[in-house]
Amino acid sequence: MPADQLLAAGKDAATYCPLAKVPAPPGSACIDPPPPPPQPKTFQVFTTMDNTFLPDELTVTVGDTVVFKLAGSHTATQVSKADWDANLAVPLDGGFAFSALSPDTAWKPSAPGEVWYVSEPLAMMGMKGHITVK
Repeated sequence: MPADQLLAAGKDAATYCPLAKVPAPPGSACIDPPPPPPQPKTFQVFTTMDNTFLPDELTVTVGDTVVFKLAGSHTATQVSKADWDANLAVPLDGGFAFSALSPDTAWKPSAPGEVWYVSEPLAMMGMKGHITVK
């Protein structure tokens, strides 16, 4: 908006700011409410016949949902970074642990950070994944 309109809007926002969604207080310029927060998304992680997760790297936002689509004897078990690096399948206290038989395999991150997970039967063979939560 040009400067002269901003000055005029401060005097009569209803005339000079007809598209503003929030009325400007007397003596101020036109204002609009902040944009709404982005809607949560749902991501899917699959197991493959090559004994990998697809995708094996994922970036999500707090509030998004990750659904693990597991087949056969595969699991998605959250582990520590040290166990992930060593291809170990020691479940992380308080972490998620899903199998193909789990009735619900959806996980919602509640805080930013790094999440490391493996398939318990194949962790020693390197079947693992990583999620970055922003």
